[in-house]
Amino acid sequence: MTRSAALATLSAMAEASGGLDSLFPGLASACETTNPVLRASVLGWVAEKFAADPPPSTSDLQPLASPVVHCLEDRNGDVRKAASAVLPFVVANTGADFVMDQTSGLKPASRSTIIPLIEKARGTGPSAPAPGPSKPAPAKTTSATPAKSRVAAPGRSAGSPAPAVPKPAAAAAPVRSLAMKALSTAPSSRPAVAHEDRPSALPKPRMGLVRPASSMSSAPSASSSSAKVVPYQSDVPEPRLMRLKKDSTKWALEIGGRTDLTEYLSHQMEHHASPELFAQLFSKDHRAEEDHMAALTTLSEFYDQRAPAMFGMAEEEMRALQMANVDLTLKYAALKLLLNNTQLVNRCLEVITNVSEAAARYEERFSDAEARLFVPALVFKVCPLFAACTDV
Repeated sequence: MTRSAALATLSAMAEASGGLDSLFPGLASACETTNPVLRASVLGWVAEKFAADPPPSTSDLQPLASPVVHCLEDRNGDVRKAASAVLPFVVANTGADFVMDQTSGLKPASRSTIIPLIEKARGTGPSAPAPGPSKPAPAKTTSATPAKSRVAAPGRSAGSPAPAVPKPAAAAAPVRSLAMKALSTAPSSRPAVAHEDRPSALPKPRMGLVRPASSMSSAPSASSSSAKVVPYQSDVPEPRLMRLKKDSTKWALEIGGRTDLTEYLSHQMEHHASPELFAQLFSKDHRAEEDHMAALTTLSEFYDQRAPAMFGMAEEEMRALQMANVDLTLKYAALKLLLNNTQLVNRCLEVITNVSEAAARYEERFSDAEARLFVPALVFKVCPLFAACTDV
């Protein structure tokens, strides 16, 4: 179930970002890992997406060329099969000569095997895009699930069938994790002044703070005593753009997580998150996991469609607050997604799903730089999730 949720969330990210274009660099990196299960899963997902909605001529598939070529000689049969399904689309988009160049570093025996596959893909792959609403029919008589295209796909010639692709079971609509009882958070007052991001040269922020006392006054943003405490206190969009510039050089996710990224994120969130949420997000005491789960629950609810009523805010005010801090939410969920805790993983997927659905409601699109903040974590997580399923 967790594996299905991971792939479904990855599909939701592609939908929210307007296609696969922004995901190609991260997907290419995933195809270069040493784990064959991860390579087969990622290539299979890409192949299915291409078969359902072929990439337009404006897409740049060059990042996938080298990984796909090397996967054609993989020892794992599933990896080779998925790579063969993606190859015709890569050849049609980048050109056969460019793909041929990727074989220059291979051994002569490997080249003699792969070059005929590239030549075959040149002859049987998708033809040059031409205006038209039609889509290619599968080469084999397999049942095809109708796919709603975000952008009208360029047409193909009638005699150029798309390669048959094994369809992963998890490529359906996003799967929401099982509902869990929301953990209550203690109300507290929050300042109304927004600050800029804290420079990395300043002293460490409030890591591992104790929980706020329940006797503190309720948040002023709540319209009634029953409204929840709003997790963020700044709705100014400029700090998000400033953080994105810094993230382009400092934010790089790795399998297993990075401690320095947690401290880096705490500096960014210190003046934007409410004191209650901040204390839970970066708790270090014996109840740290419980606090992290409570924080993720709050973030999931904050991006839920019912959030304005739950937090006692107007819809426009809620939208501004959500979008001004969306990068902070996605980065925290990405860090916790890489941990080996199934409950946290499920809650992180729920948070990312709610964020993507909120972005779709507001017709917001994630840029390539924003997608790199969290998409690699989704790709990395596919590896252990598939491996766990095969061991059962």
